Amino acid sequence: MSYHSSFESVPKTIDEFRGSEKLVERPCDEIFPDIELQSWTPHGHGCLVIIPTENEDKVKLLRAKLQQKKPSDIALHFLCIPTSDDGYSQPFDEQGKTCAKKRIWKASNAFMRDHSSYLEDNRIGTVLFAVIESFFQLGNVERPVDAAVIAVYNAMTGQTEAGVSKGVTLHPAFVEEARSRGFVYGDQERCSTTVGEIVAERIESVKKADWHEPACGTSRYTIVGERIEAMNIPW
Repeated sequence: MSYHSSFESVPKTIDEFRGSEKLVERPCDEIFPDIELQSWTPHGHGCLVIIPTENEDKVKLLRAKLQQKKPSDIALHFLCIPTSDDGYSQPFDEQGKTCAKKRIWKASNAFMRDHSSYLEDNRIGTVLFAVIESFFQLGNVERPVDAAVIAVYNAMTGQTEAGVSKGVTLHPAFVEEARSRGFVYGDQERCSTTVGEIVAERIESVKKADWHEPACGTSRYTIVGERIEAMNIPW
């Protein structure tokens, strides 16, 4: 990974950081890996949305957008099932999609184990898994780009709708420092420290989960929300 950044100074203050980056088009394709789960049996007409995270901002965003998009005759139920990232705090490139798929798989197993009677008790006919996984694109870009893959999987039909949000560029030095702190099992597409954590450490008053707003003038949640709005949810 070489972006020839040595001639560009690294922002050290919020004033230097503000407006220093750009909002760009999605940095990769939207082809999502196949999800091979056994089809579930419907028990009614309700729709359960399982969100495999404990990140409150992601949960709030998914709930709001799916409520806005749902057909009028569908009643939504929501269930959050926290899933471990196995230390893969910062995925790069295709690992963003892989980590999203793993969250769905883990949440499915946890649901079957801990909520075996939920579908029948609540008259659920459709189960959707909805996941947001942030990642950095390093390959085939001129400058590192942070984006998010969004996937909604229908466990009854096996249909998946996936999208990749627009991205926000970032100075390579922040990415290089995150990578210097170690990879998971030596895999250079997954490291244990997020780039956002580095940005927040280095620049006072910047939030690790939404450095995007000062960097380019648009919040991460606005960017991801716009992509969700354009998706065809597999109700």
